[in-house]
Amino acid sequence: GARELADEIDLFTENTIRTFSHHLYPPVLEVSLELALSDLLAGRAKFELSDGLSANKYTIQNVRVLPFRTRYIVYRIIEECVANAEKKPSTKHISVDLTVKENFLQVNVTDDGGPVATPLVYGLGLRLIQDYLVSLGGIFSITTFGAGARFVAQIELNLEHTTV
Repeated sequence: GARELADEIDLFTENTIRTFSHHLYPPVLEVSLELALSDLLAGRAKFELSDGLSANKYTIQNVRVLPFRTRYIVYRIIEECVANAEKKPSTKHISVDLTVKENFLQVNVTDDGGPVATPLVYGLGLRLIQDYLVSLGGIFSITTFGAGARFVAQIELNLEHTTV
């Protein structure tokens, strides 16, 4: 009896709690934002990175290494935006683009699931996004774009937010 119960608890811990904790804090994010986002978005969204962020495309002249906090916040923002796009019943395509331009990082998440609600409803997800971005000195906008919506965030990169 006791051994079987202990085995069941171990199995539950391994299959449920550990998996859940990895979704809360994906360990691969410590290594690479690209790998973490590729895993998160597989089968859910088209995903592109600018050359300076992609391990396959960077050169010593254009590589940007984002600090962990910035990687984590970008990951969480994209996760929330994609989840919101998936909630719309007419969404068929979602695209995520991360671009580094001179002194800022731009995050674009676009879907074809219908226009932005007017007025914009600031639920828990948008409030978290706003708080995350404020903590990095970033801003965002959400607009109707074509048949859907587009989320755009800009995060200023300075010596505290990136190393070359």
